[in-house]
Amino acid sequence: MPLLPLLPLLLLFLPLSLPAAAAALERPGAIRGAAAARLNRLAEDPLADEDSFARLAEADKRRWAQGAAEEAGLAAKMRRLGEVEVVTRVHVRLVGFDGDGDDNRKLNVKAEEMTKFLNTLKPDNVFRAIHGESHGLAIRQRVAFSVSKAPRRLASAVSGDIFRFVGRAMARAKEGEVVLLPHALVDAHIRNDAAMLTDSAAGSGGGEGGKQPYAVYVLNPRMMPRRYAYSYGSVSDTVCPGTSFQDERYLWVDLTAGPVSYGPVWEGEGAVTAAAYLRAEDYSNDLLHGAFLAHVAALIDSATRHVFVPPLLHVPVTYAVTTDIWLIAMRSGVGDGEAGGGEDMGLSLGAIKDELLSRWPAVVLAGQQVRFKEVVLSLAHCSFCSTALHRAMRSGLFEATTASTGAAPSSAAGMPGGTEVWRHVDSEDLHHYLSEFWPEITDLAGMPNPDYVERNDPNPHAGRFFPVFLFDLHTAEPLLLDGRHRALAYDDMVLAVRTKAPPMLAEYRCEGELVPMDPSNVTRAVLSAILQTAWGVAPTHESWSAIHNVSRHNWRWSVGMTPFGPFSRHTSLSMAHRDAALRNVVLSVLNTTISSTLHLLTAMQKYGSEEAALRPGALRAALLPAVGRAAPQDRPRRRRAVRPRLPSGGVLCAVGAARHGRVVRHRRAVRAGDAHLLRLLPGGACVVVILGQCCRALVPGLHCGAQPPASVAGQAQALLAIS
Repeated sequence: MPLLPLLPLLLLFLPLSLPAAAAALERPGAIRGAAAARLNRLAEDPLADEDSFARLAEADKRRWAQGAAEEAGLAAKMRRLGEVEVVTRVHVRLVGFDGDGDDNRKLNVKAEEMTKFLNTLKPDNVFRAIHGESHGLAIRQRVAFSVSKAPRRLASAVSGDIFRFVGRAMARAKEGEVVLLPHALVDAHIRNDAAMLTDSAAGSGGGEGGKQPYAVYVLNPRMMPRRYAYSYGSVSDTVCPGTSFQDERYLWVDLTAGPVSYGPVWEGEGAVTAAAYLRAEDYSNDLLHGAFLAHVAALIDSATRHVFVPPLLHVPVTYAVTTDIWLIAMRSGVGDGEAGGGEDMGLSLGAIKDELLSRWPAVVLAGQQVRFKEVVLSLAHCSFCSTALHRAMRSGLFEATTASTGAAPSSAAGMPGGTEVWRHVDSEDLHHYLSEFWPEITDLAGMPNPDYVERNDPNPHAGRFFPVFLFDLHTAEPLLLDGRHRALAYDDMVLAVRTKAPPMLAEYRCEGELVPMDPSNVTRAVLSAILQTAWGVAPTHESWSAIHNVSRHNWRWSVGMTPFGPFSRHTSLSMAHRDAALRNVVLSVLNTTISSTLHLLTAMQKYGSEEAALRPGALRAALLPAVGRAAPQDRPRRRRAVRPRLPSGGVLCAVGAARHGRVVRHRRAVRAGDAHLLRLLPGGACVVVILGQCCRALVPGLHCGAQPPASVAGQAQALLAIS
């Protein structure tokens, strides 16, 4: 697929823009007006089956190909490719910073002051992927902050509702107990204000890219007579209270609420403690005003990086027209294909489908389709399944009496005293053996073998398969992946284990208590794993540190509406999660295209004839398969042969098909994005590959000399290999 029709996807689905592309329209030779409109055919042709470049007038093609004289060289074009920048707009709304709070909280913060501190942040300006050989993408990112102060009536309404609820709850609460407020009490006010901001932005023409910005509300209510935090849903359903909430395109954080401490038991990194909270009363001195603004700016930056612009979990996030997600449930005590799926397995596939596809927007781009299928296998009849599970089983001894203090593995929680055996499943081994037995399991499940489909499908980007392997075991013993997970995501599959064990205690704490976990319900865990595997959505607590060159954890934003982590029971996706799923596909496409094109242009600049390659339409009409001869009646007419100057022992990656050591240009052009293998010189000095739809719309009679790799899905990619 050509690169150009994909660029508008950023503007259509995400609150992003491409300032570098906008600036390019101001350069001499840029395509503007009606010509630019002809290129953007996303609505009519979302998959770029037609080459929109062919719709341009010849004058526009020449002007765009030549450009300004000073920017006509390969070096300038390569530099401009490296300037692609995605801008995310975040609007900060200050609530309760008008200087009319309590004596020790009279903070009067001007929007201009906050803007200054946000603009001084030095965040990483490159999109990152947590897993993979290269963690940096060839696309730059920038967060554009804007700040405004909310009207005083919003601050008064929020403070008044909190004060009245806390006052009523104090009569029932025990001394020192944290008062839990339903988050909807405050969220109703914030949602209304966010809707007015959206309407206002839409009335003024919207922002960059035609999408509304994200919004961060920083709340500074007056001090309350009792410490309070927010519950999410009913109090009984709240795993861990918090001080923030995010939904749709906004997030709010209450500086007065809390503190609430939570995090992993065994790991110190990322745990949220009282010291991590920003308390406005600690900055009542005017001399500390700047320090307060700096800490607020850091808090906003953390929310932005974890919620609104998270890193990709892995690259590439493959684009495919169809994505098939197969739930392969391997059950003990049932026969193959027997009924008893769905809720009986502790997994609601319908809830997962509804969350991914039914709510708007679905986590698929235009023209894509996601299909689900469920297959039940018996472990007694699937020897490969049972072998993989038993080979991955591990066991150890522990003192069960220490479980209540968090000193024992999670599987031990609630067991009587004495030495007990602790069993868990090693996820790496399970993944290895399932990969080894993959062809046999697909035969038993009656599903197509993805390797066979990839080899035989004329369009290698037509579809992809993701199996979800669920081991549904009829045992009351807790059995977790690596001793702590109900489901885990790999690049090629999802692993899950479900048992009939009662709720147990996990290896995470909230307010000094171990967090409960239900091994018999894996719906939420599988949903989050599918998001990670299929769309590369990183968990809310993970981010990438370019300074440390490693992923870092911060559990601050893992409460409330998030399908990730042990501190929430929500299975709903916020708009930020859906945006991340859509954005990751587009970023992966752009990254692959830009990186490979730069690779090709670098080799052309180093080994080839730059002048010949940059003729108007040269590269476009050039890449034809050299292996194979046209039938006499179909052989294209030749123009005067181009005899380029070749470097010593070198390579010319240029125009046309090679015949007898010469480069011949053909009258008929080839679709941009078609895939061809081209050897220019006898003996093979250079191979140019453009990945896309192989051998479509070629000069009649010519055929591909070899099948191109199918690792990049649905996109145009340029790759040069020097032999």
